[in-house]
Amino acid sequence: GFEQYVTSLYWSVVTFTTVGYGDFSPVHPIEQIFGVVYMILNVVLMAWVIGSITLLIVKNDQNTGHYRETLHVLHKYATLHDFDANFTKKLKNQ
Repeated sequence: GFEQYVTSLYWSVVTFTTVGYGDFSPVHPIEQIFGVVYMILNVVLMAWVIGSITLLIVKNDQNTGHYRETLHVLHKYATLHDFDANFTKKLKNQ
């Protein structure tokens, strides 16, 4: 009874995590439970790593976009008020 449920859970987690069944498979329920816990922890860890990397990329992209927009506004303002080219260049380099 219990072993069938553990085997079913193991099968579904292996399929879900796309680990595959490999050359070596756990035979006893305790091995299968360990495998399930290990695979789920790895999925959570990889999701966290990928999420963190994505957050860094998006945050950096937002900062770059804000910087470019600020330079664009500065250029428009300097053109509108006829700033000297050297003065505008100094402002952009700050």
